[in-house]
Amino acid sequence: MKVFKLFLKLLYAYRSTILPHVIIFLGIFVALNLGGTAETGQVSLYNPKIAVFDHDDSPLSRHLKDYLLERNTEVEVEEDATVIEDAIFEDWLNYAIVIPEGFEDSFGKSGNYADLITFANYDDGLNQVMDTQIEFYLSVWDSFRIAYGGSVPASEAESTLKQVDEIMRTEVEGVELVSENGSQSVEVANFFSFLNYILLAVGIAAIGRGIAVIDKSHLRRRDLVSGYPESKRTWGLFMAVFVVMLALWLLLTFVLFLLVGFSALSEPNILWMVVSNLTHALAVSAFIMLLMQIFPSENASSFLGTLISLSTAFATGIFVPREIVWQPLQTAFSLMATYWDVSNQLILSSTVSLSTDLGGVMRNIGIMLLMGLLFFSITLILRRVREKEAA
Repeated sequence: MKVFKLFLKLLYAYRSTILPHVIIFLGIFVALNLGGTAETGQVSLYNPKIAVFDHDDSPLSRHLKDYLLERNTEVEVEEDATVIEDAIFEDWLNYAIVIPEGFEDSFGKSGNYADLITFANYDDGLNQVMDTQIEFYLSVWDSFRIAYGGSVPASEAESTLKQVDEIMRTEVEGVELVSENGSQSVEVANFFSFLNYILLAVGIAAIGRGIAVIDKSHLRRRDLVSGYPESKRTWGLFMAVFVVMLALWLLLTFVLFLLVGFSALSEPNILWMVVSNLTHALAVSAFIMLLMQIFPSENASSFLGTLISLSTAFATGIFVPREIVWQPLQTAFSLMATYWDVSNQLILSSTVSLSTDLGGVMRNIGIMLLMGLLFFSITLILRRVREKEAA
């Protein structure tokens, strides 16, 4: 308990490092994720912002364009792939469709169901909304085409499109319905993903600094001379790090459910989010212990806390969509437990059937546990080697 108490005193002295990170994190989360949330129990509506470029100018292409623009919000944008992709990244455009010349004539011929060019979003849910609208429309038209023996006669095109209109009116127009649970899942996933960054930044900068101080040679020698064995120092330090990290995680998780409502815990996917993020917190604790054995310096802890937390946040998809992160960089940072927890948060926030995704989630949790055990074991070995060298 001697090391444990000293460690807590050190962390209290470092409160000026810990508190600003935590307060800023909570402020940003509340502003970005809860400021625009609909009232509890209400259903929120979302209108995708789209652009449609029609180069065919046929009855079918014009009707398809009108159908899409009636159900979504039209955005004017230059028809250039780079400009469109930038607009989607900046979130003032969600989706774009290019209808090429010859679209109607080639429809359903030579195995070509629909010759369309689309620019998708980074949000899979929004992509599903748009893809469903397009596929539903084209499947209705295709049914009439097949009924006419392969192509709709020009004389029947106008009346056929009117019938298509009648069928399409039976659907809910231009909105994605998002339940309260769906909104909660996204908020919880965002919170836990950003919490991973905070735990890394605060853990290395403050807790890592405390480890470096505790392991200074003069303090170690003083304890050994007083009859306090190295094994007790090691296990006391381990316990202190895990308890402090767990306390920080529990505090911030409690604040999360104060904000989104404890009723969210009744949802299985959110419970798995909690389990995954807790596993990550334990693995990160072991990683911090190992890191400070390799770089046992107070100055190094501040530098590494900033460098590792920021690089990990960008490479694993916390600060930017994972789809635009260079794949080799993602592969390199899959050696961090953060990569696997962010993967779980993405899976669980967008899952339709938890049973189909649970295997991947449990695998990722298992990987984090193995990482934590590996970091813990290497740390023990390094401390034992140094103890023998000092003897």
